[in-house]
Amino acid sequence: ARDGGYAEIKPREVNVHAIEILSHQDDKTRMRAICGKGVYIRAFARDMGAQLGCFGHISDLRRLNVDPFSEDMMITLDNLEKIVHSGDLQTALLPVETALDDIPVLDLTDEEASRVRQGGRLEFIGKPQLARMEKAGIALNPEQMCDAYVTNRGVPLALVEIKGIKIKPVRVFNL
Repeated sequence: ARDGGYAEIKPREVNVHAIEILSHQDDKTRMRAICGKGVYIRAFARDMGAQLGCFGHISDLRRLNVDPFSEDMMITLDNLEKIVHSGDLQTALLPVETALDDIPVLDLTDEEASRVRQGGRLEFIGKPQLARMEKAGIALNPEQMCDAYVTNRGVPLALVEIKGIKIKPVRVFNL
């Protein structure tokens, strides 16, 4: 779009559990939506406007809950700045694993972890390695990509993509 082009977006099935109209005045409607992963609310507003024969857009969007995070866990930017300056940041932040609890986790040996820390790829071909992947719930399907994160001695190390026996670091943590 920035280059003046058009990106074709393929439709996909998503879950919208509830939509509540909070207020309606003139040409503005405030709503609350409860929806599953992958729902683009801006696209929803655009599509709703098209169905109604008008234009639909979002002028204000506030996310109140993204599992496992809820509104009562949020920190405003002003408060975050105060926390940073007080030197108490670690007590205000949740462990990185909190955001990763819905993807498989694979613990690496020290040697494997060293390679991943340097951005290196791994191939799991030995029976012990494959057994660890199976125990982590990672399918060994060479046709299917799997997102996971890897740890070393229980400490989060990196986000990875796994395809069959090949493990590729996507984002290495500096924790």
